[in-house]
Amino acid sequence: MNAFLRTFVVLLITLIGFGLKPSMAATLGSGVETYDERLPTIKLSLEDRVALKKGGQITKYFRMGKDGIDRKLSIMDVPGSTKEVMAIIRNFPLYTKYIPEVKEAVPYNDRGNTVGSRFALAKLGYQATYHNMHHFSASGLEMTFKLDESQKNEMDYVVGFWKLEPLGENSQKTRITYSITMKTSTWVPGFIRNMLRDKAVKNGPQWVKKAIKDRHSPK
Repeated sequence: MNAFLRTFVVLLITLIGFGLKPSMAATLGSGVETYDERLPTIKLSLEDRVALKKGGQITKYFRMGKDGIDRKLSIMDVPGSTKEVMAIIRNFPLYTKYIPEVKEAVPYNDRGNTVGSRFALAKLGYQATYHNMHHFSASGLEMTFKLDESQKNEMDYVVGFWKLEPLGENSQKTRITYSITMKTSTWVPGFIRNMLRDKAVKNGPQWVKKAIKDRHSPK
């Protein structure tokens, strides 16, 4: 697979992603720190809160630990309870409906609060696979994910999280915070890698919002 197509596949991979109480000291084999003890605390300005209230989406940069990796997250408010939103995030086969390039999303080793998922993606006749391990918090408000290194993958690392916050009267709205950070197993120029990450971070909450709206639309 040439460099351009490899980059394109990585973009597809990053559109899938999915808070875990997994270790600031824990790392993937590549040395990138995972979210094993806590998620980042993000402070919102008045401007941020106004934008979210108007239905907008905001992005923030942050770092975790000492691995020196710049990470990015996006925040968006969506209709639906946190229980409903997390159910959509956990429904991995649903990704094939909302992300056309995802041809397969198959869970494995489902142990309740920890679930693996194998993703197969295809575009322009090329296919790539990778495996994430997802951990769901007991509160039902966080899910973290990282590359399952016991499986064969075409990535050096994938780490990220989803964090949910109930909003509104009777908690019928949810604030989604989503982040994904990844590195391909082959060299990709930094500006392209950043572009792919930015698009993935932006699109994550958006497809979940669409899935919720579809669920509530009249049949």
